[in-house]
Amino acid sequence: MTDPHREPIVRPLTAWEGTVPREYDLRSLHGPFDIIGDVQGCLDELLELVQRLGYRLDEQGVVHHPKGRMLVFVGDLIDLGPDSLGALTFAMNNVREGTAVAIRGNHEDELLEALSSTDAGRHPWYRRRTMQALSLAPAGLKAALVAFMEGLPHQLFLDGGKLVITHAGVPEKFLAETGSEAKQRSLRLPPSGRPYAKGDHWVGWAPQYKGPLQVHGHEAVGKVVHTGHVVNVDSGCMFGHRLSAFRYPEMTVRSVQAHAPYIKDRFSDPFPKFPWEHPSGEKSL
Repeated sequence: MTDPHREPIVRPLTAWEGTVPREYDLRSLHGPFDIIGDVQGCLDELLELVQRLGYRLDEQGVVHHPKGRMLVFVGDLIDLGPDSLGALTFAMNNVREGTAVAIRGNHEDELLEALSSTDAGRHPWYRRRTMQALSLAPAGLKAALVAFMEGLPHQLFLDGGKLVITHAGVPEKFLAETGSEAKQRSLRLPPSGRPYAKGDHWVGWAPQYKGPLQVHGHEAVGKVVHTGHVVNVDSGCMFGHRLSAFRYPEMTVRSVQAHAPYIKDRFSDPFPKFPWEHPSGEKSL
């Protein structure tokens, strides 16, 4: 009997044939990859997940996989969970060592903006908490983390252009674009595109998308879902659901259960099905 958890992506993979800006271009990296959804400061769950994926951690928190696998972070490493600095430091150290790659999420983008603000009180509680933790960090670590966030790209092209990583998911016209509109769409939903509603974003563009396999996060939906060549790997760890990894090129999902809900749950129970959801499921290992 076929395990539906391991059903392949619907269409054959398509490589991006256009030009790719240097800051987005990691086409020379061919994986295999474990693409981690929005961590949101859930460091304990992240460490549990990477070990279940077969990685070994050294004393510096750098991962090593016996089959040469690499971690990919889709952004939003920080804020809603209990250890934003720990999660951010883990990602930074592994990117430095070449065992991971990462892109910018809207939470990193907004933290950088907040750090230059003179009115800290106008920011939400979770950002003030992250800012306070950063202010208490050793000066060298703080400077390194800020520089790391500033250097994160908005998109990444991997495996010869057959795999694209964005934070919020974008239609093809925004791929490999570096203008302000494309960067904003890489980070955030458009005003008209509420989660899984009819309109520009989910039902509107994802089923018609014919570009390279695109894996993103940003919109926590309680489980990994995909249609065609668009995968959302944010399964809502901060809400008490799961932290998930989408494995490439296997096209499978592995998850760990959140240790606690760190913010009020926004999902109904049972979790609703969406009109474009692929029949592949998800299981915690």
